[in-house]
Amino acid sequence: MPQISYTAYPDATAQEIKAMASAADVSGTGELHPFLGDLTYQIEDCLHRVQLILRARGHGTTKDLDKVGTPHFAQFVPLEDNQIGFFTVYDGSFDKYIADFTKNIGPIFDLIFKFTKDPPPSPCRKHLQEFIDFAAGANRAPIGFYQAYPGLSVQDIHALIADRKSELALAG
Repeated sequence: MPQISYTAYPDATAQEIKAMASAADVSGTGELHPFLGDLTYQIEDCLHRVQLILRARGHGTTKDLDKVGTPHFAQFVPLEDNQIGFFTVYDGSFDKYIADFTKNIGPIFDLIFKFTKDPPPSPCRKHLQEFIDFAAGANRAPIGFYQAYPGLSVQDIHALIADRKSELALAG
């Protein structure tokens, strides 16, 4: 079960987003990318500590991910063998995503890295290239990657949702 589960648009389903895009005749030109990373803990007890950090930071992490502006979804998931997975889908280039991510949510990784084997230098924001390299090394290629709304960026979807809310307010 995920420790933190984030979505950039919690009030819209994939079907609703697809319907809004179709009704507005919008087809995106962006690219969505998965990031499937895992971190290994120094000792078994670390998972409990990381879970406490993630739970305590829950709503703040959501706000921070909103500030990044490009993740569609993100989850921290406990895995076997003293590992935790970080899985996300984002817009744009990997390096820009990690740079924006570091700026807005890097401090939570700085805390998690205290319990991680072979972490990058901390704080992340002062060692950006090392963090990018670390993240690239931790990233796993998916076996498959389904996209419910190919090409639509987070910002495209936010605009569609805002337009729908405006239309409903005018009609209501």
